[in-house]
Amino acid sequence: MVSSQARRDQVALAMERGHSQRQACELIGLPRSILKYRSLRVECDTPALDAMRRIAATYPRYGYRRVRIFLHREGHAMSPERLSAVAQRRLATAAAAPTATRGDITTTSLAGDRAQSGLGTRLRP
Repeated sequence: MVSSQARRDQVALAMERGHSQRQACELIGLPRSILKYRSLRVECDTPALDAMRRIAATYPRYGYRRVRIFLHREGHAMSPERLSAVAQRRLATAAAAPTATRGDITTTSLAGDRAQSGLGTRLRP
């Protein structure tokens, strides 16, 4: 399936090649009303996304549920479903997992480490 933006770009290309807007839309199979549509969600979510990135950078171990609590405290209301979808797309790249240097031991470094002999490490309670 081709996105609406990609189809808008195709219509723009057809218009550059001499077709009218009506002809280009008919050629691509796109209603002309879609050409002028701009999503307001991006504009509405920008302050919340900025706050989400800041919180994720401050607390890299927090998941989207805890980040939602912080967002709510700051006045950015967002449903759990919406936040989950946004977090899966954008929050994953905002906070990188901590890396361990030689001699440092962190829970993230122990989770998937292997010893020099090739044996995996185990965490026991």
